[in-house]
Amino acid sequence: MGPVFFCNDLLHWISIGLVQISFLFQHDYEMFRFIAEVEYAHAPAIEDAGEGNGAMTGAPDEVGEIAVERAYAEAKFDKAFNLKLGKDLTPTLWQLNHYPNLVMPYTEPQMVKNVFKGRNIGLLAHGKLGGGLRYHAWTGNSEASYTQGAGGQITIVDDKQPLSLGGKITWESNFSNGSVAVAALAARYNDATSGSTSPLGLEMNLTFERFLVWAEYASTKKGDPALDGKVSGFYTVVSYAFDVGSQGQLSPFFMVDTFKDTSSAVDAQASNRYALGLNYKPVATAAAKLEYLRTLAANGNAESTGLSMSLAYFFN
Repeated sequence: MGPVFFCNDLLHWISIGLVQISFLFQHDYEMFRFIAEVEYAHAPAIEDAGEGNGAMTGAPDEVGEIAVERAYAEAKFDKAFNLKLGKDLTPTLWQLNHYPNLVMPYTEPQMVKNVFKGRNIGLLAHGKLGGGLRYHAWTGNSEASYTQGAGGQITIVDDKQPLSLGGKITWESNFSNGSVAVAALAARYNDATSGSTSPLGLEMNLTFERFLVWAEYASTKKGDPALDGKVSGFYTVVSYAFDVGSQGQLSPFFMVDTFKDTSSAVDAQASNRYALGLNYKPVATAAAKLEYLRTLAANGNAESTGLSMSLAYFFN
């Protein structure tokens, strides 16, 4: 796996950054598979901002992260039952296919990891049931978090929550010109601090000739009764792939992305985003993207408009 570069908001100024470099380690041994994804995200600065202590308080461009994003060991028993043990195993459509050479847009939908949680440690069982049905069932708890002091010292906070449960049922079908997969998800997150939540979700992944459609919807009530609110999100991505001969594929795409959090009086977290762009894949392991993104607040006023470019390359 390789780097993702981007130029952000080209309509007003040029900002070039290194979004991430990810290293994917995989080893297969008989019925077992081991995978670890180490991600260097948003380029944490080596130098300080002039204060001489290497702190991250002086400039926002010093903020970054080096972390193990996804890591698990998998035992493959048969097509009906397989078991994963590790972290970041939530099997939503976007999280299963979140790599830049697989997803069409550069921008991640707002609902991802904000309704069904993304960072967790636990067990995931999955397999095929027959008749086009596939299942995922998982249990786990959140990761411990960390805080960083003014001098850059890292303190681990053991705030892991009680075990949570979740499940997903998918129906898949192939036809002469494509395929379709629809899924329903449900989970129960037990959080001793902010209260428990029970999100529900629906997904669709449709391919028809050269068309590709992804769609996800999920919602949950706020766990804290005092907030008396609901969090919900929806996105859909539609694309069409043009062959450009030996030069690969060029896919125009359009994304509608909505997110709503009614726990605050003014619904400050509600926004609608619209993305229009081009995804060029010269080979299956590389993608270059150009994307125009417009974000609207709940009242319909424009919050931001920008043009982004990104380049991703996965290598062995």
